[in-house]
Amino acid sequence: MDAPSPVPPTSPSRSPERFAIAVAVIVLFGLLLYRGYGNGYRVQPSQQAAAPLPLDVNAADRVELLQIPGVGPTIADAILTHRSTFGPFQSLDELDGVPGIGGKTLDKLRNWLVVDAKAPAKPLEPKFETLVRPAPPSPAPTTSTTTKLAPGQTLDPNTATLAELQQLPGIGAKMAERIVAERTKKPFESIDDLRRVSGIGAKTLDKLRHHLAIARR
Repeated sequence: MDAPSPVPPTSPSRSPERFAIAVAVIVLFGLLLYRGYGNGYRVQPSQQAAAPLPLDVNAADRVELLQIPGVGPTIADAILTHRSTFGPFQSLDELDGVPGIGGKTLDKLRNWLVVDAKAPAKPLEPKFETLVRPAPPSPAPTTSTTTKLAPGQTLDPNTATLAELQQLPGIGAKMAERIVAERTKKPFESIDDLRRVSGIGAKTLDKLRHHLAIARR
């Protein structure tokens, strides 16, 4: 009877090595996939759609005003407060009466703002309604049509009536009321004192200067 053949020694298992190799391949494939396609799945920050420019200063809200270069929260709030207190702007020159807006700032804003008399003004945001008291009702104009002053004609802003003030170039019913309200506080001692009136800036005053004459007291 033949002797049994000797059993060869058992070789160590290669399963751990194969498992490690498989894990390494999977990780490498995942890195390649991420680099190739990962950017396409990243969430991009949301961007608010910009309002079309130029903006109507009588219809723009706070968010839209803040999109204008050079307009920060302080100036945007001042524009909204002025608009709520005195009503819609009749021209961009009236922005010169808004606190924080001077001549240079106004020149920059002309590239981004317009006055559209047909567009209704948006209501003021609730946060400003508690800060501004409603303006008192304005008296009706004495005449439906106003004839402007002829060249060389002058009037005294301290004594002129509402109807006469509206004969000045660029002065409407609301601006005439502001002039009367300001002179009631303190009479104008010089033509330059009309800069105290909200909405009358340097350019507007230059148009009025040759039609004004203040009587000495």
